[in-house]
Amino acid sequence: MQSSTLDVQSLVARVERLERQNRLFKRLELFLLLSPAILIVMAQARPRRTVQADEFQLIDASGSVRARLSMEAAGRPTLNLLDEKGIPVVSLAAGDDPFLVLKRAGGKEEVALGAYKGSYGLGLYDKKIRAGLTVQNGAPGLDLFDEVGDERAKLLLNDVGPLLELSNRGGFTSGAGPAGFFLAQEGKVCWSAP
Repeated sequence: MQSSTLDVQSLVARVERLERQNRLFKRLELFLLLSPAILIVMAQARPRRTVQADEFQLIDASGSVRARLSMEAAGRPTLNLLDEKGIPVVSLAAGDDPFLVLKRAGGKEEVALGAYKGSYGLGLYDKKIRAGLTVQNGAPGLDLFDEVGDERAKLLLNDVGPLLELSNRGGFTSGAGPAGFFLAQEGKVCWSAP
């Protein structure tokens, strides 16, 4: 009796093993049948779509334009981000003279960064320009302006050497450079020393 029990147990184990193998083969067969279809679907390229326009606008929930991507009359692409009143607070333009301008919403303050032919730099403004950091024709400079936009201080480093100029509203300018010190009134040197 014991031998027939062993035969039945081995037969049951063998049937279970064959059923596992059969399930595995069915899964493999399904995978092999679906693989070409999956590869064909995955290999299909998405059709390229081109959208063309002179201007794109981004509208907020209230219908106000908050961003505008457009071509300027000069053929320069420009991106403007607008505040809730429609006033640009960030402007970015490409082209021969690219620039980036940041403005404080509701204020006059702005920061301008630009790269132009022969010069590039950073300007700080409120109602008028107040400070500029530039490189012009290879010479770096720092310029400081009063509240009406008149230059009051200049630091320039050119091929000859550093130059510092200070001026007041009365038309007097004093400076120091490679040639020495000077004092000028309305552009005419009144005093200089080596």
